[in-house]
Amino acid sequence: PLVKVNSYFIAMKANSKEEIENSKNALAKLSGNIEEIYEFNLPIENSYRTIIKIKKEAKTNLKYPRKYSEIKKKTL
Repeated sequence: PLVKVNSYFIAMKANSKEEIENSKNALAKLSGNIEEIYEFNLPIENSYRTIIKIKKEAKTNLKYPRKYSEIKKKTL
């Protein structure tokens, strides 16, 4: 909800295949769409990373962002 419409949110994650799959419902509710996924290994330490490029497609419903207590009771 804090990203402007037609702007991007860029997230760097470790191994994120399961997290990407689990986030589809939340992305739909928050008007986000995954545009690109970059996977690579970091130099020197050779650890796996993923960069996810998410585009904000429309304005978010005014009920978001929610209070922490509401998030604890029910996730997206």
